[in-house]
Amino acid sequence: MTGAGVNYDIDPAVFIDDDGQAYIYWGNGAVKGYKLKENMIELEGSMFDITPSFFTEAVYMHKRNDYYFMTYAYGWEEQMGQAVSKSPTGSFSNSKIIVGYNINCNTSHQAFIELHTQWYYIYHTGAIGGSFRRSVAVDYAFYENDSTIASITMTTEGVKKVNHAPIKNGVYKIKAKHSNLVLDEKNHLIVQNDSDTNTFASGNYYLKMNQSIKPFTLK
Repeated sequence: MTGAGVNYDIDPAVFIDDDGQAYIYWGNGAVKGYKLKENMIELEGSMFDITPSFFTEAVYMHKRNDYYFMTYAYGWEEQMGQAVSKSPTGSFSNSKIIVGYNINCNTSHQAFIELHTQWYYIYHTGAIGGSFRRSVAVDYAFYENDSTIASITMTTEGVKKVNHAPIKNGVYKIKAKHSNLVLDEKNHLIVQNDSDTNTFASGNYYLKMNQSIKPFTLK
């Protein structure tokens, strides 16, 4: 479909930029891309080529500090590579290996996500059954500088559980750090309860709050 350089039209990946513009990338042997229209099912403009050095497949795009990071399966058997640009349509440079050969698997496909200021590298391995019975793994990702992902070592331990992750529109019980007693809000007062269950009982501590300020802020 996409002509010279592309062996197979596989591994599509969609990236949405900060301004809401969406892009689609794909390819084996070369990376091709298009802008997507607002309906996300029609192509816009002309196809572009942003193939980096030693590209095999599995293009994935993410953005950090105004730099666009293309990560991809590097060579064969596959390692994980990066290339960087100031534009989602290229050109891309600083191509390098960031993860070595995979665990019991000849392919290496990936994603990078940020959660509560920590970046994570999500990928598959063949740890439970080889190249064609893949399992998902997660490790921490860090950056040497604005344009370089630090080398990542795959682990069997993975990452620690993320506790107390705020959920949109969730309901929370907030505790005072010094006393470990629950805080509630009643009639524009912050109430420090006697216990988790003894809500608004006598002997509570009350702090007057400004009515224009929300009682609790999660960060």
